Amino acid sequence: MEASQILVTGLLKREDTQYQIPLYQRPYSWNDQQCEDLWRDVQEQADRKEEGGSHAPHFLGAIVLTPALNDQASFRRFLVVDGQQRLTTLSLALAALRDHCQARDPERADRIEKQYLVNGYKSDDDRLRVLPTQVDRHVYRRIIIHRDVLDQQDRIIKAYHYFKEQFAKNECSDDPIPIEDIEETITTRLSLVDVTADKNENAHRIFESLNNKGQGLLQADLIRNHVFMMLGSRADDVYDKDWKRVAAEAPDANDLEAIMWLKLVLDGDRDARRNDLYGAQQRWFERHGDTPESAVEYIRSLARLAPLYRLIREPDLEQSLEVRDGLKRLETWKAGAAHPVVMVLLDARSRDEISSSEVARGLVLIESFLVRRTFVSKTPSGLVRIFQSIPAQLAGREQQNPVDCIHKLLSLSRRNWPNDAQLRKAMRSQPFFEKGGKANEQRRFILSRIEESYGHPEPIDFATGKLTIEHVMPQSLTDEWRELLEDVESDESARETHQRLVHTIGNLTLSAENSKLGTKIFERKKVLFESSHLEMNREIANTNSWGENEILSRADRLADRAIKLWPAPIEDSEVV
Repeated sequence: MEASQILVTGLLKREDTQYQIPLYQRPYSWNDQQCEDLWRDVQEQADRKEEGGSHAPHFLGAIVLTPALNDQASFRRFLVVDGQQRLTTLSLALAALRDHCQARDPERADRIEKQYLVNGYKSDDDRLRVLPTQVDRHVYRRIIIHRDVLDQQDRIIKAYHYFKEQFAKNECSDDPIPIEDIEETITTRLSLVDVTADKNENAHRIFESLNNKGQGLLQADLIRNHVFMMLGSRADDVYDKDWKRVAAEAPDANDLEAIMWLKLVLDGDRDARRNDLYGAQQRWFERHGDTPESAVEYIRSLARLAPLYRLIREPDLEQSLEVRDGLKRLETWKAGAAHPVVMVLLDARSRDEISSSEVARGLVLIESFLVRRTFVSKTPSGLVRIFQSIPAQLAGREQQNPVDCIHKLLSLSRRNWPNDAQLRKAMRSQPFFEKGGKANEQRRFILSRIEESYGHPEPIDFATGKLTIEHVMPQSLTDEWRELLEDVESDESARETHQRLVHTIGNLTLSAENSKLGTKIFERKKVLFESSHLEMNREIANTNSWGENEILSRADRLADRAIKLWPAPIEDSEVV
């Protein structure tokens, strides 16, 4: 490997040379601020030139190159492993300078093009001195070859226009920088460190060492880099046939990382962690081989899973109403930990192993597992581990219904899925209310689902309704409420009874009238509840008083509904 300082002219002025941006690289992403920083550097260097005296070129950073597979002695082709953003921007700045000069100095414009932008005796893509990745290639070619620049929001076009505008503003300024000084500054007063690997060195490892320390690239970028390096000469074909489908379904890098992680989990990896996705993926390739065949298999798996994950992220795309509703409920719950099992269900359906009705049943089981654990105050800290282990546990059970298997696996005693008796007890005694954050939204979801179970002829849109959790017996114990709780036959004081029951579900409901209800005595709250659109509030309004008996009785009625809504675990479940 060779590393040396090189001026822009020394890099781009090489005849019959092309710098190819690999398929795995991100599209061009520089914004106005980064282009502005480069223009400021050009202005400062040009000012120093005007002042006279020698000075070192301005350092822009490194560019890492490796010979491409189709490299020839008569036409050198290099892959730009790192530094594509700087190289592309410099080319766009020179293209803008060429077009700025065209009317007043066509000879200069022609020279800039032939020296820095094109290979004059080549055709098609070989004509471009810099060849961007497929996403950017069409727009870049229009700028460099056809000089046909539409006014659109593409980042490459915006960068080109930015420099074109700066050259025009400079010309109209009181103290303009001469055009020849601008050209000289860009080409001879800006430098890079050129790191060029030979064909026997692994440029991918260089890429890792530069970028696997959190310096601007996500783990998905590194994995994509590795996969396309493995593909070699098959990269273009696989990109067109398979990777475009992945990119279309998961344009966001975070979604792509999620799909990559879910593939590992569905392949049975219980230990893969999102924060070490790259390492986990490298271990996968060690097991399956660093071969083009493994890379093709991997990308095709992503292409199959990507639309399934998109259904999780965008449930409205799902055609089955019952599956769509199940996905939406899990989305409302923010059930990211359950995604591996949701993907198992959607994947099984995509293979025609189960129906949409079976998928919907599986989603209800997942929902029940999450909801019932919430009632008994089981912490969510172990949920990722639980759901991640299930795909591996399903291995070898291909002849069994996966929904039934998931039901059994979630029912294992160590997974703490409460049965009906445990649920009834918790709904009578466990504090259900929690202020703020995800937990509060989940409890609001539970009350909304119970309200829906009443089957009101004009159901409420809970997604847009401004309903909050309301305490029937208020959180602050007033004298009027203390009198309601006094019981001469009880050893417990009114305050102790209040503390024991105030946050249990029997004392909670939903209302958009929280500020009006406040700490009012029950008789006044009844009036507001009677006019409520919610059946559960009308039911409370039919009660003459509100104390311990009423709260516990309502908890039992809500438990009846909860048991019907959320299926129970399988008693004495064993893995067979």
